[in-house]
Formats: sequence, C-alpha cells, structure tokens
Amino acid sequence: AKESMVWAKINEILSGKEPNGGEMMLISRSWISKWKSLFKQWEGKKKRPQKYKQKTIIDTENIQNINHDLVCHHGFLRPGKQGKRLILTEDWEYIKDQALNGACSKSSCFS
Repeated sequence: AKESMVWAKINEILSGKEPNGGEMMLISRSWISKWKSLFKQWEGKKKRPQKYKQKTIIDTENIQNINHDLVCHHGFLRPGKQGKRLILTEDWEYIKDQALNGACSKSSCFS
C-alpha cells in the first residue's frame, strides 16, 4: 500500500505544472521522462502481473542520480534552462528520499 502511495504521489508531482512561488529546486526533464516510462510499466505490472512475470522493469540503475545529466564534468550545474524544470523543495526532497525505495537519495540537488 505504501509503495502505491509513493508511486502515485511522485507521478502527481511530476505531472503538475511548474510552481509559481515558494522555495524551489531543479529537476532533470530527462529523469522525469524516464520516471514516467517506469511508472507506466509499474502500473501495467500491477494491473496484469501474469504478463510481467518474466519481464523486468526498466533498468532502475540508470535513474538513481536524478540530476546526473544537469551536471558538467566539474560537478557544477550546466548553464541554461534547457533540460531543467523547477519543483517545490518539499517535492524534491520527497522524490529524492522515496523514489525507487530510496535509491535516489544521493542525487545532486540545485536551487
């Protein structure tokens, strides 16, 4: 039940519009796309488990660092707006701590 709540809440956060105010963090648009694909697979597996018995879900290792593609080789945030989206800090913290059972908890964050 908790797993379903986490999946649903993260999907709701990422499907919403960019917030207008409040404390915000950047999140990778590429990661959002990967999450949405993973969410669709997870939903399909939940609805039709027999079809997914032998299939493995998307390789989650590739999405454990949420903002990997926003960082240059020096470890700094890449300039420009492309590929980035703002979300509320509290939503960022929730995603980082809860996505994939905490596998994203070491992700880089930028405000």
